[in-house]
Amino acid sequence: MQIEYSFLRSRVARRVFVLFILCALLPVGALSLVAIPQVTKYLTEQSNEHLRQQSRAMGMALYQRLLLLEEELLSTMAHQQVGTPGQSEGLPSLMFPSRTGFIGMASVSEADETAVVGAGQRFPRPFTSAERALLHQNKTLLTVEQAGGDPPRFFLSTLSELDRRIVVAEIKHDFLWDVGGSLAPPRDTSLCVFGQAGEILFCTDAASATLAKQWLAEGGSSARLFEWRDEQNVYQAGSWAIPLRSKFSTDSWTVVLSKPMSVVLKSVKGFSYYLILAVVIAVFVAALLGVVQIRKFMGPLEQLSEGTRRIAARNFATPVQVRSGDEFELLASSFNAMASRLNQQFTQLATIHEIDRS
Repeated sequence: MQIEYSFLRSRVARRVFVLFILCALLPVGALSLVAIPQVTKYLTEQSNEHLRQQSRAMGMALYQRLLLLEEELLSTMAHQQVGTPGQSEGLPSLMFPSRTGFIGMASVSEADETAVVGAGQRFPRPFTSAERALLHQNKTLLTVEQAGGDPPRFFLSTLSELDRRIVVAEIKHDFLWDVGGSLAPPRDTSLCVFGQAGEILFCTDAASATLAKQWLAEGGSSARLFEWRDEQNVYQAGSWAIPLRSKFSTDSWTVVLSKPMSVVLKSVKGFSYYLILAVVIAVFVAALLGVVQIRKFMGPLEQLSEGTRRIAARNFATPVQVRSGDEFELLASSFNAMASRLNQQFTQLATIHEIDRS
């Protein structure tokens, strides 16, 4: 059925129509103003908690990998052989396994004499007295050597109970940072690991230096959740400090996972899109109902108004036709009865006037 809009020329009709639109728009608009900030806050908090949990899971995976490396080192030491031909007297030989998480190994005497397993391996500075004291307590020592522009080098050291020499093993970079396996960061998320003083141990993000500075400014390892920014984006970050002191006699490492705020708020954009779509649909439905209802109510009024104009012109022959089944139909019947009586009276008056003239 085609809807006629000519009745909207009436001021009353236009006011009622605008009222319908406002009654639909204001509640939905108010709901939008309240809902969007709340949804944004909820999604941000949910993302923060997810980042914190993921950083802890990544930290635990890295810790487990270090434990596996320690177990491998101790297992290799258990098979060490003394007096292998071709080595100096008193320097042990290490059975270097074919499948290992280490690049190479060496044994170091109290006099800093070193026997290397793995050609071309370069091992870190001599041990300090404090480090030797820890090793003589049968503890495993994890050390990091910053190599300028090259990636840091990581070493596990422990004391051999057989000959009281220190066994040092350099960890494979790819084995420790298994970004294709258990340490693969989630989608749209970057992974960085920092030392206690903010030194970059590993990072999948090119803006690692910027992140390290802002992480230290936020409190370092005590910063669980924080925001940081580079020249292009703002990021939400969650961190977890790996407790290495008790097991590996070194300061904690901190795993930091970062996600761009644009990714965090992507769901908010989707929610806003559907909310705006709901507002448009609500306004359209309100306009449609308004047109139907106003036409239903204003149509009889226009017919009554037209009837009054005909009566003013002394046209009593055309009655007002209203079939609404409500009070408007009763009003139209009363109006037609009144018009009929007026027609009779005007006819009588005209007749009397003609008699008087004759």
